[in-house]
Amino acid sequence: MSTLRKISNFAVIGVINTFVDFAILNVLIGYAGLGFIPARSISFIIASLGSYVLNSQYTFKVGLSYRRYGIFLSITLFGFCINVYGGDLLLHTLNQILPFNFTILVNISALITVVFSSVTNFVLYNYFFTKEGE
Repeated sequence: MSTLRKISNFAVIGVINTFVDFAILNVLIGYAGLGFIPARSISFIIASLGSYVLNSQYTFKVGLSYRRYGIFLSITLFGFCINVYGGDLLLHTLNQILPFNFTILVNISALITVVFSSVTNFVLYNYFFTKEGE
């Protein structure tokens, strides 16, 4: 599969998982009353599990395995830190400089960190989930 096709599949799956992620994030903050870090942690983990299964099958065309899942979790942990802790730092920074509603700032912060970590994750997944990386 070409790199462009992989990027396309990865992006579509990423959009789907981002909607799942943001829906869970907003429900946990808005209705369950959780703070940003616990809500973002839960939403990110759930969306990441979906990402592993879908990207393994449709983007990288590899089977599910404990070894790949371990690699995936290691890469995802890095993305998790960017999303949760970088997102929290960004949220507090934006809250000081932008006159928007807190919910809007939560989503802006999450979107920026999702984009940044997605690029990093694709490069690493592509390396480790292809024959060249094994």
